[in-house]
Amino acid sequence: MIFFTDVTTTASHYCLCNIKRYQHLSDPKKIIFLDPSVYELKHNDEYSHYNKLHQKVQNCEQNEFISIDYPCDMNLQYAAQFIQKTNENNRRYASNPHYINTIQCRFLDYLSFVENYLLNQDIFSDNPQKIVGIGNLCRINRYKSGSEKENFLIQVFSFLDSHSHDFSWIHFYGPSFKVIKQFILPFEQSHPEITISIDSTKWTRAVDNAFKQQHGKSCSKKNRNLFFIYYIEKIQQSTSILIQF
Repeated sequence: MIFFTDVTTTASHYCLCNIKRYQHLSDPKKIIFLDPSVYELKHNDEYSHYNKLHQKVQNCEQNEFISIDYPCDMNLQYAAQFIQKTNENNRRYASNPHYINTIQCRFLDYLSFVENYLLNQDIFSDNPQKIVGIGNLCRINRYKSGSEKENFLIQVFSFLDSHSHDFSWIHFYGPSFKVIKQFILPFEQSHPEITISIDSTKWTRAVDNAFKQQHGKSCSKKNRNLFFIYYIEKIQQSTSILIQF
């Protein structure tokens, strides 16, 4: 598993870089995923750096990848519009190996997920080098057994399991610690032939009470790497899968 996080975390070699902060990045960063600045969509229906994003798609460095997708969980009122824009960009950049084909759907709507997966399926089936992104996981944090959130995840990962022949690399956007442990790690264990990656900044808050009591609820500039590495170690405890960061 490859773990991406924000570029300011010096312990990480796989970085997530907001387009607003982008500048040419080379080693020691091995792979760079460019974030279109999705949190802007909480209050807007379009990215402020729209032109810059589309220009960047055409000029990615060898180790850079980008998706101009529109996560519905950022702003539910624009769900239909966001899904349409995401699918249009997937089609527009279908032949670009640096463009991540992201699947967006209505929040916690499994049938919408299946519909949009199938609408994009021919793109990544015909382009095996494509990274397939799975959106709408960022807001799924705490959930109970049998809840709507858990049922959605069970259905989505069952579907991905049965369609694993469609892709060679799959990326999960912003999953929580619980989602990583309960769903993503078992999926990877079942499919060692697939490259699995995730991105997250959720580690910036203490992952357990013992660490919280010792180092505080949230990380600071001084202990940023400490929070990050501890989070990775906590995930690593329950699996033999090597987590690359």
